[in-house]
Order: sequence, then structure tokens, then C-alpha cells
Amino acid sequence: MKKGIFFFAAALMMSSCVDQLTVDSPKAEMDGAAVVMVFEAAPEAQVDTRTSLSGDVVSWTVADRISVFAGMENAPFELKEINADGTGVFEGTAVEADSYYALYPYSAAATITEAGVISTSLPCEQKGVAGTFDNGLNIAVAEVSGGKFTMMNVCGLVKFDIVRSDIAAVSLFGNGHEYLAGDVDIAFGEDGKPSYTVTNGTKYVTLTPKEGKTFAPGTYYFTILPQTLKGGMSLVYMTEGQSGTVATASDAVVARSAYLTIKANPESALQLNKVIDLSDPDGDGTSETANCYVAGLAGRRYCFPATVMGNGYTTPADDSYTSSLNGSSPELAPKPIAPISAKLLWQTERSLIKHVILNNGYIYFTLNGTANDTLVSGNAVLAGIGADNLPAWSWHIWVTDVDLDTKLQTWTVHPDLAEYSEYQNPQLMDRNLGALTDKLWGECGTNGARGLFYQWGRKDPFPGIDNQSQGSATQVQTYDEQDNPHAAKSKITVDPSDFGWYHKSGSLTDDNIAKYPMVFRLIGNGTYWNPTKHNLWGRPMYAIEDNKLGHKTIYDPCPPGYRVMNPYAWSGITDTWTGGKFSNMVDEHGTNLHRVTNMNGTAVNRSDGGLKVLYDGKNIGNISNTGTLSNDGNVLQRVADYGYYWTSSMSYTSAQNGLVNAFDYNTIYLMNNYLKSGDNYYSRACRGNAVRCEKIK
Repeated sequence: MKKGIFFFAAALMMSSCVDQLTVDSPKAEMDGAAVVMVFEAAPEAQVDTRTSLSGDVVSWTVADRISVFAGMENAPFELKEINADGTGVFEGTAVEADSYYALYPYSAAATITEAGVISTSLPCEQKGVAGTFDNGLNIAVAEVSGGKFTMMNVCGLVKFDIVRSDIAAVSLFGNGHEYLAGDVDIAFGEDGKPSYTVTNGTKYVTLTPKEGKTFAPGTYYFTILPQTLKGGMSLVYMTEGQSGTVATASDAVVARSAYLTIKANPESALQLNKVIDLSDPDGDGTSETANCYVAGLAGRRYCFPATVMGNGYTTPADDSYTSSLNGSSPELAPKPIAPISAKLLWQTERSLIKHVILNNGYIYFTLNGTANDTLVSGNAVLAGIGADNLPAWSWHIWVTDVDLDTKLQTWTVHPDLAEYSEYQNPQLMDRNLGALTDKLWGECGTNGARGLFYQWGRKDPFPGIDNQSQGSATQVQTYDEQDNPHAAKSKITVDPSDFGWYHKSGSLTDDNIAKYPMVFRLIGNGTYWNPTKHNLWGRPMYAIEDNKLGHKTIYDPCPPGYRVMNPYAWSGITDTWTGGKFSNMVDEHGTNLHRVTNMNGTAVNRSDGGLKVLYDGKNIGNISNTGTLSNDGNVLQRVADYGYYWTSSMSYTSAQNGLVNAFDYNTIYLMNNYLKSGDNYYSRACRGNAVRCEKIK
């Protein structure tokens, strides 16, 4: 007998309603008492489609159960026998009612409304059985009319072949980002046929072998919600550590109670490539996690651990932490996270990232393009969604094919700081975090070098500036997982349950810091974190003589091996390390050591879009204008002439301020001995500024 229940419109006929309660039970004679009932379900002829099952009989499977709704009650009915003609006999206990509804498979969590709308779920993780589909997958429903049920299938099938013996999993995606499974409400039309509404959907279905670790070659089926898949579908095949994709390009219609065959031979279309684990890209077994990962191979499949907060390291207690800053730093200790699904929150290009799933504690995704093809660069944020339907944690994916490690710049720290060995020769990226180029506006005509905005101490980025002009005050357009454009940030007063851009007054706490990565916190002149944390990016307010860089933390926004730059990294740009007017600095021989090279008299050439500096006395590096996201409202400020770059430290004198390296067209603002009492240059911690990452020594 073939396993599963599909392609039938079964007549469930009430053959008996026998009162089998014990005679001494007073409830047996009460109106509305539960009684034993028996229903028979006879499968109808196979539905014929473009491709059929070649006459195979589809019937019930031993141990099948259905839900019978008598009124609002959900009662399980078990298959007791299968007659010679394939009719299934189901028995259960329910109250007598004027009408009944039935649901296959039985689900204790399923509910029904007074209007007869059934709520249930189609799982996105399914088991594959060669030549058929697993039992308990297809959803079928019925409503009583004239004393009998007529079961109607809700789902459709996608039929495909596996011709290899090493395939461990296959995932199906709609190229139009459709919901293929998930929680649904099912209603009956006037013709008695069911229709569904997705209440909490997933955009993929993954098939794994019901037995063994890999599939036996053969024909298999996905059970999905019926619909038209715009632009076709994609099948992602997985072996042990490899991945390949077979895709169709034309609209694919998966009809209710029918199936669609993918006829492309996977063996001829499938090219398996190594799945790249971004926490161990070289495959040496040593993992390094972070809040940002760099991915740059077009069409390739990537993954990263979704159960680790940031870099996963605990900032150790240190005697140099003052008691007022809580030296044990428990707020920086990573905690276990257990997301139940994965979601793309935003991306700067349509279909920048595709095929996002959560599997065995890892989030998987595919980059745009095809293997060895041109890559579209950009930025995206993926989230591991918790049981509350909010992010348990989120990760920035920096999509660029640039080998950032080979472009590191070793900066020279000001000679006045020579005694502080830990600060010497910092290696910085040649571009801002999230930047798509290292070229200034004057060189490339785009704002791609500006990168992303961050509030001090937060791991989550906010979009950069678009390319309308060098002084544009408009942030880059972003798109959701269905490639729809996000609306601009709007003001809210209550934390949201959806995934749009918002700005909101009020603080974040230790409990909800990760839940709202798309909410910009507006606190006026205060910090957005309550209570204030001074060491979120790993550098507490050491005394200067301690000569310490601190540690990377779980909130650091930089990729593996990097952290937010230290406050002294740019100290050698001017003749006075605390900042001031741009001027040349010379050694005892009169040789220029550091200077801003694009000066026009005493000011920087504004049309360049930033500074061009000799970062080590001989090589030129670019520092783009960035502007700043205001802490007073949803606006960009000082875009054309100013650059604001966070450092890893907060202000020594103010609990609400993070320290920045900043500049305008004729002055650079660094620090005035900021670790001791006195003046320092800072920015409100809840402003959005750029980040330049430093290689961890």
C-alpha cells in the first residue's frame, strides 16, 4: 500500500454513531455527551496532470489519524482498518453535532472558528521517500454536507529526480520569494473547495531522507502550498559540505491536488561547490565568529553559526575596570541563542542574497549571480528568529569580492605616543565597514566609500548614503526578503513586531538589545542603553599608563579578525596628535612624514568628498566624508564636509558620549589626552557614525 494521502476527494460517510459509554455513566444520557463514532473514507480516482503517477494507488497508511471538529472541539480519530477497495475506517470519540469538519493529518494544535476556518501548519522540514511522499504531510480538509465528508486536498506537489547517491538534502525555493509552507488558515469556498491564507510562512521546503544519511536515487516529491511561482523555482542540492543549484526560469504553476514535474536532469545541470563556512573559511577547523561576515563569490552557498553571539568571547574581568563600570562585565558574556528560523531583514540590492534557511544551528544563504560570474556588491542583514518572532540575534553580510586582508594599511602613530607599545603600527582596513569602494567621490562619482552607520556600542548597521550627489542627505534604498522596497524610517512609540525601518525615543536594555536591529534609538543627548555601558566595544576607560587595547566583544560590528579602531590610530595625521588645523609634520631632516594631500591652500578640496592622507609617511589612504545620523531626529547632517568615525572608547568625562575621530574641510578633531581629565572630542553615543576596522594583533 503506497504511503501518504494525496489526490483524493474521499467521501467520509458516517456509518455508525454508537453509544459505547458504560451503562453506569450518567453522561451517556445527557445531551451533548461524547460518543464513539466511525467514519469511512474512500479515495477517489487519481487526478491526472501533465505527468501522472503512472496509475499508482494512493491510499491511507496504517496509524494515520485525522482531526474531527465537532463544534469547536478537536478530536483525534484513528485509522482502524483499510478495506479491500482502499476505504479507510476511522474511529474516535466526539460529541454529536449538526455538522462536522475533518482535517488530515491530525494536529492537536489545529483550531477551527465558528465560521469553519481551520488553522493548521504545513512543515517546511519534510522527509523524502523514494517514489512517493511521506505520510502526514499533505493537508486535506472536509466539511459535512448531507451526512458525509468530502475530503479535499489543500496542497500541491513538486516532483523531481535524484540521480546521485550522495545527496543529503534538497531545498526548494520560489524564485519570486513565495511562501511555500508554514501556518495557514483554510476556508471553504461556495464550491466546497478549500483555499488558504498564510499567517506565518516560510519561503523554502527542505527534504531530507527518511532513512539513512543520503537519498537513494529515484523520484521524490515536495509538498507545498499551491500557487504560481513567479520566475520559476530553484532546487538547492546538498551533499556533505557541498552545494549546487538547479533552477527554472519560467513561471511554475503548482496546482491544488496536482503536481508539477521538474524535468531538468540534475546531473547535467548540477555543479556542486564547497559550502563556505564563514566562521572557518579556510577549513582548518578553527572557528572565529563575528557579527559581520564578508562574502564575495558569486552564486556560491555560504553558512555561519546562528547559535553564537558575536565573536562568542567573554571579555575577562580586569583590575583596570573601575568599580563604577562593573569590572566583571557580565553584560559582555555570550549567552546561548536558539533561533527557530532564519530571515533576511534588509538588503541594498534586490536578490543580493537568496535561499536563506536555518539548518542544524547554521544559517545558509546563496550570493547573487552564478559561479564565476560578476558579483553585485552590497550589504544585507540576516536574523535568527526566536520563538517570539523577533530576532534572537542578527548578522551583517558584507557582499564584496575585494580581498580586504591584502589591502590592509599600517598606520604610524604620533611620535609623542611612542612609549605606548600596544598602540603602535595599527593595521586598518583601507575602507569603511560596509563600503563598496575605497575611492572618494572625486575619483569614482559615488558615495560607495562612506559605508554604513552605527550607533556607538551597537552591532547593527544602518544604511549609508545614496549616490544622488556628493552631499546627498538620503539613505540608500533597502529591500526586504521579497525584494520589495522598505519605506523610509518612521517614528514609533512602541517597539515594533514587524521588520521595517523605525526611529524611537527610549533606551535599549540588556534583554532587548538584539531584538530591534532596524530601530534607530533617539535619546536626545543621552545614551540609548540603560544602564549605560562604557565597554560595549571592548575598551573600558583605562588610565593611559596601562597601555592596553582592551578586547573585542560580542557587540563589536567588525568581521572575524577585526575590531573597531583604537582612538590613537589616526593620531599621526597632524603635527599635534590631539588634532587641529591640517598641516605638514616633518622629521629632523625636514622630510614630510604625514599630511593631507588634497589640500587647497589651508583647506581640503571639498569636491573630493574626503581626505587623502599619507597614513605611513609615503602611501596614500582615503578617509571619506560620512556625515552623521542625527540623535535628535530622522535626518542626516553635515554630509558634504564632515567625517565622523567611531573609536572603541567612550568619553572619559561624559557617560553619554562615544569618542570619535572626526574632521571637516580644514580641521581634524582627535583627542586631547582623552584618557585623563580634560577636554576630548566626542559624539553623542546615539548618533549614527561610520566605523573603520582594525586588525586584531
